[in-house]
Amino acid sequence: VSTQSTGSCIARKRPEERLRTTMGQPAPSRMTSAQAESREMSIEQLNRHLVLLGDSTIDNANWTSGRCVTEQVRDHERCTMCALDGAMIAAIPDQLGNAPVDGNYFIISVGGNNATGAVSTVLGEATTVEESILRLHTFVAAFEQEFTQMVQRVVQVIGQKPLVLCGCYNPCFHSMNVTTVSQGVVNTAMALLADVVQRVGTRFGAAVIDWRRVMTKVEDFANPIEPSSVGGAKMADCIVNVVRSHPFDRRVTVVYPTCYPESQMVVDAMPTDKELAFQGGLLDSHVPSQDLDSQASAKSVLDDPDSAAMATTLRGAQGEEPGSD
Repeated sequence: VSTQSTGSCIARKRPEERLRTTMGQPAPSRMTSAQAESREMSIEQLNRHLVLLGDSTIDNANWTSGRCVTEQVRDHERCTMCALDGAMIAAIPDQLGNAPVDGNYFIISVGGNNATGAVSTVLGEATTVEESILRLHTFVAAFEQEFTQMVQRVVQVIGQKPLVLCGCYNPCFHSMNVTTVSQGVVNTAMALLADVVQRVGTRFGAAVIDWRRVMTKVEDFANPIEPSSVGGAKMADCIVNVVRSHPFDRRVTVVYPTCYPESQMVVDAMPTDKELAFQGGLLDSHVPSQDLDSQASAKSVLDDPDSAAMATTLRGAQGEEPGSD
């Protein structure tokens, strides 16, 4: 066998010569599955560009002496902040117009400034409790209509790109001595608005962040209604985790965080034992304290004459059976 190269021919080597030639040289490197996954994640992260839309939930730099939400998101992901302090739902389409052309993940956190209308509605003069509740219901219905229209316009622009909708958090009224409205009243209003965001998110197949599950401690607030740098860090972490882990390609709605930790804002609003004694009804102030336990432990609505009468009335107000003439 020739071992010399002549012209365009390639010299051939005996097996033992090939072995001697390759010994001592490093073996061709092979990428492990972990390395391949890490490389894929790095490429995906480089291609991600988050666009933050909304109000001072995101644009909170003016309200904290520490780092704002956007700065803390940028520790982990490339992002552009289009949110503006004071913005309401109607401002989102204009903010979207300022989004970078390569923006491909859209996070919307808005509604808190609209929510002040709910508080005003509840505090307004009313002749009956039902009137107050009905006015609150009307406000929430109008909120849902406006929020739905806003999301619809956003989706028309971004198409199938990932979308995250954020619900309002419970403000920190009780611990920061706000007396204009009680913590319990504002928590109830926020619960109704959070329900709206979840319903709308489900219709559009968007991921949802419930800020009530994130902003749970007094230290999370710079003032009664704005996030501190501590709260902002928790919000930033939540945004990043959702962007990195949510299955956006499936167009399904998951509410994040998936756990619901105890919230100081909820604890502050808890009624007293006496107020809780008659669950769902008005407590008779003449009931002796030693009888409260027995009053609260009713097992059937029929045990209370007034409740039983109401149940009978409601059951008698049936509509016609389907298919009846």
